[in-house]
Amino acid sequence: MTRKLIRTGNSKALTIDKTMQDHLDITDTVEVVYETGRIILRKPLTVTEAAERTIKEYGRALKRLAE
Repeated sequence: MTRKLIRTGNSKALTIDKTMQDHLDITDTVEVVYETGRIILRKPLTVTEAAERTIKEYGRALKRLAE
């Protein structure tokens, strides 16, 4: 899909239409991830999801720090 950027002041913006909002299941906030050659938009993590991801990734280190 190709989308046009629109001018807003000194910046450019990408509009997210209803179809894209429904697909991402978002309302007013998106997570923006920058990777080489691409920008990824996704639904923000909930606090629970963020905590689970943190424990999965850093659980061992956190456990050692607690000892």
